[in-house]
Amino acid sequence: MRLKEALARLLPWLGIALLITAPGSLSPVDRLLGDPRIDVWNHAWGFHWVADSLASGRLPWWTDQIGAPVGGVLWFIDLWGALWATPLTLLFGPAVGYNAALVARVALAGLGGQLLSEELGARGPPGWLGGLACASAPFLLAELRNGISEVTAVGAVAFALWATARALRKNGLIDFILAGSCGGAATAASFYYGLVVVLLGGLWLLGGLVQGWRSGRLSAAGLGRRLLAVAWRAAPGLPPGCSSGPPWPTPRPWCVGRPASTWPCWSTTPSIPRSTCVPGPSSRWTWRPASASPSCTRATCACRWSRWPSSGWWRPRPHFGGGFGRRGALAALSLVMGLGSALWFDGAWVAPGGWRLSLPFGWLRLLLPQVAITHPLRLSVGAQVLLPALAAAGVAPLAARLGQPVGRLCGLLALGMLGEGLFGSAVRWPIVTSSAEIPAYYADLPPGMVLDLPVEAGTGMQTSAWFWYQTGHGRPLPWTPDVRLGSARDEALMRILGPTRPGGGPVLEAPHPLDAAAIAHLRTHYGAIVLHGELAASVGLDGAYAAAFTAAFGPPELRGADRIWRLSPP
Repeated sequence: MRLKEALARLLPWLGIALLITAPGSLSPVDRLLGDPRIDVWNHAWGFHWVADSLASGRLPWWTDQIGAPVGGVLWFIDLWGALWATPLTLLFGPAVGYNAALVARVALAGLGGQLLSEELGARGPPGWLGGLACASAPFLLAELRNGISEVTAVGAVAFALWATARALRKNGLIDFILAGSCGGAATAASFYYGLVVVLLGGLWLLGGLVQGWRSGRLSAAGLGRRLLAVAWRAAPGLPPGCSSGPPWPTPRPWCVGRPASTWPCWSTTPSIPRSTCVPGPSSRWTWRPASASPSCTRATCACRWSRWPSSGWWRPRPHFGGGFGRRGALAALSLVMGLGSALWFDGAWVAPGGWRLSLPFGWLRLLLPQVAITHPLRLSVGAQVLLPALAAAGVAPLAARLGQPVGRLCGLLALGMLGEGLFGSAVRWPIVTSSAEIPAYYADLPPGMVLDLPVEAGTGMQTSAWFWYQTGHGRPLPWTPDVRLGSARDEALMRILGPTRPGGGPVLEAPHPLDAAAIAHLRTHYGAIVLHGELAASVGLDGAYAAAFTAAFGPPELRGADRIWRLSPP
């Protein structure tokens, strides 16, 4: 496919993506796609940080903007997305760059699903139906709402599987190199998607190559060259694929990611089996030890994970020719991998004879104990792009049996599918957005670090908005990557804010009167303290913070419900 043709085919999908993400996508300067209680702030900030680093002649590697006063190495988890959006970020601001990346990924999911459907036999309107299933997938809509930008790259998996099927059909060396390139792009987009491509695409590819060799279509030398052409797929994705940071030693490493889990393999969040085939909200059960902090992402998103979008149970059943059984088996493997380490059903672990029923995801974690693989549902993406393509391939035969025009049948199916995806799943259209507005008072704060309060706000991530505000004021923050007391690099600040662990639970802030040492430390390192009144009041900390800082620094400057203390060195 030539570049001009590819752009022409992408353009309609961009229009569809704008409609799916509307009205937020129609206000890219003022709104951010994503729920303010979840990950949107961290990811949008990362787009700004990458672009700002490059514009300043620095690699996006070390930062002293967060984790101040010491700084550290930062390995932004959506590095490639931020890199691709850098021109827009520099020209129009980080809100436009972030939103454009998410809209583009919805469009690429549609185009990738269409190409995969066509490669499997769904030409014409049925191919569009397969692409629409990917672009409106409830899983994709959920990640748009979560604001987890790298996981919205569902299209990377569709392109990788399309290139794999195309290479096996055309059997050219260039085609296998393209398959390797698409696999590398999937790994670069998300480490989980790289695993999906390795598991499903690798099995599909290996089976096809071996079959070609045994049938005489390939020589041993040709088989080896094609395997080498595909094997390099991991190279583009190795650095960003390390979601817990680079594999080499680094000074003061911290990252937007998670270290390898020390929990038992079975303790990762499972998915409810019915979520794969029952419309509407679905729930997942989250295991946590009593001493661990509650996971705000999972707790907030628990009811937003929905079933895979292909709806193969009710859509036309595709014909079983052309290797449907093998491809269906790959899709089934992806679905089973998405269920987690052990089977959870009807409110309890399935444990016949007292032995918990282990699933393939648990075996994968045993094979890769040092890799932070904690979101099994993302491994179901292979089925979420493969099943719609297989279903789309059966539309034309069904239309012929029913004596109906293919276009009319596709139109009816498209309406039902969009209704199921946009209104019948856990994430209802329109996609929730967050305000990109930065309070005006940040523009004239004194030099020095900024201390935004409160730090903890229940199990949500609302306080990570302080990262987004930094894209406007440009002053360092003490937090790393999530705004939590435990993430501060300023150890003295930890003591000043009075964290406690009631009953061995999570770290909690406990405002109290400041002594002379605390006052001196804040005046030395911080230019301003901003108490966000509405959020502080919602967690019962407004009065305690106001009393403590007013006694130490005098009456604050009032800006609506917010209080600002401008500090001067002692």
